[in-house]
Amino acid sequence: MHGSDDPPAPGPGLPAPTPPDMPDHSSTLNELEAFLRQPDAIMEPSIVDRLREYVMANGHPQQAVEYLSDSYQGYAQMAVLVCQWLAAVQHGAAGNDPGTPRAASQPPLDEASCLRELVKERFDPKSFHGIFSRGGAGAPPWLHSLIADTDGRQLIYDLSGRYANSLLLNFAIQKILQQPGREAEVAAVGPRLGSYFGVFHRLMVTRLSAALASTSERELDKLSAEIQQNASQSQHTYIHVQSVLQSLGAHPQGARFRRLAADLAGHAAQTQGAVVWRLSPLFWGEPGSGAVGPLLADLMASVEGGPLPSLEVIRLCALYGAEPAEARPSLDLLRHPRVFRVLLAALFGPGQGLAGQALAGAVELLARAAAGGPEREAAVEATRAALMGAVTLTRKALHDAKLSAEELEGTGEVLTVPICAAGLLCGMELRLAKPAHWSTTFHGLRLPPFLALLRRVIPLQPQLHDEILRLIGSILEAMGNSNHDVARALLDCAVQLLAAGRVLQVLEWAAEYRARADPSLLRHLAYGVLEAALPPYSPAFASALLRLMMHAGVKQPRAPGRDAGLRALLDEFAAGCSALEFRPPLSSRESAFLLGLCEPR
Repeated sequence: MHGSDDPPAPGPGLPAPTPPDMPDHSSTLNELEAFLRQPDAIMEPSIVDRLREYVMANGHPQQAVEYLSDSYQGYAQMAVLVCQWLAAVQHGAAGNDPGTPRAASQPPLDEASCLRELVKERFDPKSFHGIFSRGGAGAPPWLHSLIADTDGRQLIYDLSGRYANSLLLNFAIQKILQQPGREAEVAAVGPRLGSYFGVFHRLMVTRLSAALASTSERELDKLSAEIQQNASQSQHTYIHVQSVLQSLGAHPQGARFRRLAADLAGHAAQTQGAVVWRLSPLFWGEPGSGAVGPLLADLMASVEGGPLPSLEVIRLCALYGAEPAEARPSLDLLRHPRVFRVLLAALFGPGQGLAGQALAGAVELLARAAAGGPEREAAVEATRAALMGAVTLTRKALHDAKLSAEELEGTGEVLTVPICAAGLLCGMELRLAKPAHWSTTFHGLRLPPFLALLRRVIPLQPQLHDEILRLIGSILEAMGNSNHDVARALLDCAVQLLAAGRVLQVLEWAAEYRARADPSLLRHLAYGVLEAALPPYSPAFASALLRLMMHAGVKQPRAPGRDAGLRALLDEFAAGCSALEFRPPLSSRESAFLLGLCEPR
């Protein structure tokens, strides 16, 4: 009947239409079957969900099993097998036996590493150029899975270092930094991400905050090294960080930031050259914009230990000696560490031969930088006289000229002035820390006179102890095994530093030195430390000294009546160690060595 609400009956041979309240599963079922038929569909992470959807769409479970069985190819297992073959070939090519395990330092060769190399080879940043523009697709769905995976994040870091302008990789780095605890991971690859200014700035703020809160000199050294490495990657990062450090250093409590700025400039100059020093006036603000800025920049850019720019020195002397005193430039500019280093190297370095106005000018600038200030002309005059005496004394000692008793007696007055002691150390480094000096120079004295001066500096200048220890290491490295008498005397100076309070610093240095030192020299150092130290010992001291003695091959004397003093020292050390609780515990080899010290041979 017309007007009836019932649907018309289907014609002959036509399928019955789907009721409007029932979903049409045919298209969904076709899509799911196509998914199940693709190669290795059973290895897909979402296969369980797809099977559930297939059954709910009226698919037959038995048919799903057949699809998965027929489509299985085993590509993943083939990749694993091939990677194992490649790893075995690589391991054998390195000369290893088939049964030996792979070294921990050797990177693994697995399917993940091969996939990373394939991505690095085929990655094209232009493919993602417009994804964040209006109408773009946005970040791809797989990026979140990549960020969540450790290997995936490492791949992002590697690609970011190669493609600095990729918007996709920049977005990925920002997403990683938003995850709690990821800043340390990103900081570890910081130098490769220097081109991403937002990332670079955020990591730099974190390091500067840590430097402000640091209470340990070692931690500050570590932070300084990280800042140097990251900020020296390009000119814009260097200028940005130096500007920030100079601003922070202008505060009353900004001494550590001024130190970080000086460390950064020195490191950058080693890698980028003298242009770094010529940029220095840019960070000095108004005081560096006058006539003194370019002159100091030229002085700082000169080669350390090379010819001094005499004209610049004379003009600087005129500026800093102008009358009235209010017209003189700021002494803070003259007190830059690089200015000190260049002037000290020119005065105390070997073969400089400064004379006349250049000599007087260098002495004048150093005296004013070290002792100058309002109403301090008397201190400047005394420092000037001490510098002249120190220059004469240093040059004589470094040329192996024997010092008289009167000269040795007068060294105390000279070396009590810090700038004079620093000049002596600078001259020793420039001359004695060169292997050519020990291989080509004839030494007429068994113990050169500079050793006496070095021993006198140690009690007079505690603030130079770290510099002295570094100098001792540099000289010993330059000497090699050429002169054991001088080496033993230098090691005695190291023991003197230990007795003066630099215990852990000396033992840490000794741990590095022992890798290249002659065992007899190590024994001399160990015996010196035993004589200088008395029980009770700290566990850190005892374990460090124990390892040094093991490396040196220290043993109890064979004859009971021979070397009684050495035997007493070893017995005292063994008894002191027996009362300690080591954390972490001693190894079995260390325990056996300690036990052997108590037993006569």
